[in-house]
Amino acid sequence: MFLLFSACYIPVLETPQDTAPEVEWEAPTNRWPSATPPGNTEGEGFDLGQTIEDFRYFDQDGNEVSLWQFYGNVVLFDVSAEWCAPCKLLAEEVQHTQDDYFDQGFIYVSYIAEGNSSLEPVDTELLSKWADDHYITDAPVLGSETDLRPILVPTQTYPRLILIDRNLKVIEADIFPQNDETIREKIIEAL
Repeated sequence: MFLLFSACYIPVLETPQDTAPEVEWEAPTNRWPSATPPGNTEGEGFDLGQTIEDFRYFDQDGNEVSLWQFYGNVVLFDVSAEWCAPCKLLAEEVQHTQDDYFDQGFIYVSYIAEGNSSLEPVDTELLSKWADDHYITDAPVLGSETDLRPILVPTQTYPRLILIDRNLKVIEADIFPQNDETIREKIIEAL
């Protein structure tokens, strides 16, 4: 017995791929060092091993800042609150630390998440005062119009010191103990 099989061609409809051009990342205009991260960079979060999110902040000069603009540098991202006594102690060393390692590709970034109360808005005036009070002249002091506390300080414990490598990856999610000696050791390891 001889069997004959016949097949029918069933057309498959395909949806054309999204042909919209990718939006290229653009660095904000400010006085801080700036580089463009690779085009395939995707933010993940602020936990160990993650690529940091590309949030937009404002600095003590009122200019927009992105942590991604520091691509190629080691970044210490110090999340502090104005009312926090340990934060104020650390702030006294910000400019010295920035000066000591800047030529090696280091940026010390202070992010003020809260004013003197958790309800007080963080604005340019508060950031300028923080910079002036702690003699920070050549390091960014940042704030945000968006409440980033749930992401940046999920434990609600200040300060949180996040060390970011040259490729925007978190290599220390919460440096401890929070003192100048430990901070400098971690920076040197990362450089």
